[in-house]
Amino acid sequence: MRLRKLPPLMIAAGPVLLNAPETFSMTMEERMQAMEQRMLQLESKLEKSEQENADLKQQLAATQKVVAATAAAASKPAKAQNGQAEKAAQAGAVKELESWVGSFQQWPTEGFDPNKVTELHERLTTLEKTTEAQKVAAEEKAKKSTLTEIGDRGIAWSSADGNYKLALRGYLQADFRTFFDGSTKTKNPGSNLTDSALIRRARLTLEGQLFKWADWRVSPDFANSQVQLFDAFIDAHYIPEAALQVGKMRVPMSLERYKTATNLDFVERGYPAQIAPNRDVGAMLHGQIGYPGYKPQYSIQPVFRDWISYEFGWFNGTGDNTPVGQSDVEVDQEKDLAARVFSHPFLKSGIEPLEGLGIGVAGTWGNPINQTLNKLISVGQQTIFNYGGSGTNTSSVLANGNAYRYYPQAYWYYGPFGLLGEYLWTNHAVLATSTSGNKSTSYETSMNNRAWNLEASYVLTGERDGFFGIKPQNNFDPLAGNWGAFVLAGRWTGLTLDAHAFEPFKGANGKNATLANPLTSVSGANTFTAALNWYLNPFMKVQTDYSNTWFTGGGGTKDENRRQEQAWFTRFQIAY
Repeated sequence: MRLRKLPPLMIAAGPVLLNAPETFSMTMEERMQAMEQRMLQLESKLEKSEQENADLKQQLAATQKVVAATAAAASKPAKAQNGQAEKAAQAGAVKELESWVGSFQQWPTEGFDPNKVTELHERLTTLEKTTEAQKVAAEEKAKKSTLTEIGDRGIAWSSADGNYKLALRGYLQADFRTFFDGSTKTKNPGSNLTDSALIRRARLTLEGQLFKWADWRVSPDFANSQVQLFDAFIDAHYIPEAALQVGKMRVPMSLERYKTATNLDFVERGYPAQIAPNRDVGAMLHGQIGYPGYKPQYSIQPVFRDWISYEFGWFNGTGDNTPVGQSDVEVDQEKDLAARVFSHPFLKSGIEPLEGLGIGVAGTWGNPINQTLNKLISVGQQTIFNYGGSGTNTSSVLANGNAYRYYPQAYWYYGPFGLLGEYLWTNHAVLATSTSGNKSTSYETSMNNRAWNLEASYVLTGERDGFFGIKPQNNFDPLAGNWGAFVLAGRWTGLTLDAHAFEPFKGANGKNATLANPLTSVSGANTFTAALNWYLNPFMKVQTDYSNTWFTGGGGTKDENRRQEQAWFTRFQIAY
């Protein structure tokens, strides 16, 4: 239907159109040119804004109404059978046309071309389709685009739909160690300790997520010009209540070990970490259970963020504090089971002072065969106990048989105050071998060792303390009167070793043999540490602490104690 049939309608609307020139001097051609210019401007705006697209749709609706009215008028017969109906129809058409003409401030009749309306209508329709196609294309492009974020959690990339994530984090720790011994007793192993400066950790962590439910992490460390792989695992967590993690990871045991090195209140960990496993390769089922009425939130290792957390793992099995570089390969056919349950019983209970209370218990069980028993070190990072070796009359001392650990643990954080405690019992069967020429004798016993750790912290600047560290309210900016955050901490940590380590048995050469040399290995240690932590901002931290350790035995001569260890450690840390 074409608009050239408009004349009857135009005749009916004559009075309106004839009065328009008296009000406006612009010709119809000029008016049409102005309208075309306006349409060009609208086209430009449509490409930039959906709002302007809505405006054009409104104008399109107005145009369509004119076209419809014109078509209706043109389709009426020239001679209506009912004169009154014809007049009524013409009056309706005139009224509708008056309304539309009025919206354009009364078009003049000179040079009026109805085909221009049709042309503009077609152009608007084409533009609308083009805009919709561009919108769809933009949405598809956005789904494939990459979002980049740089902050205190490192550098992160993610797809717009959230299905793919990649993050790069890392930290560097430079330590300075000073010892105050002042002793001339060179036979005492605790004398003449060496002051040093070293790179304690230089670690990178690359982690990502696939389809929102499969996380992975790889964490190599480059300290001391050596490359060691600390973490390398995949964690499938379709639901937060049950996730499966496989690879190399922290064994769910030591509470302080689960506290990331960047968040420690002390430069070095306490003794429980010395007689517990560190990293191991295996598979672990873990999950979070939310407080009744609340949904649990998934958390990659370490966990401890919900009402109840559990971990149950199956691992190759490593000895106490086995070096990370030696825990990648299975040494026997036996496996270790490790489990932990941890709860925040008052989380979301409304009892604010107790919401930060966490209580848990962990344990391991295994049956190692001829597994190496590692040396133990003090808080000052000095060797204080070693199985076998010089003065023991043994050729080897190995873990061989039933072994288990029991590990209750807890913490409590309220406002700026924090408290953490843990106690560890270990028991493992030991096989010692003594050789002399072609003769060899064996000795079997068990070692029951104990370790504990009790620490308290207080944020002097008022920030909220927590297991996962603190974030300064004000970053270091002395010109603005801001100095960051300060944390004062104190700790008592201790170690007791089984007396079986020093009980003599008959060696292959007929002389006494022992599991450890009582002249160089201690049977107990107690360390008290005071620390001050300065958080300049979320990325930079300076730690300094002073430790004083009293030992039992291991003094170099019979019945003499190893010399008291007084150590002042300082650490400069940057983490992102």
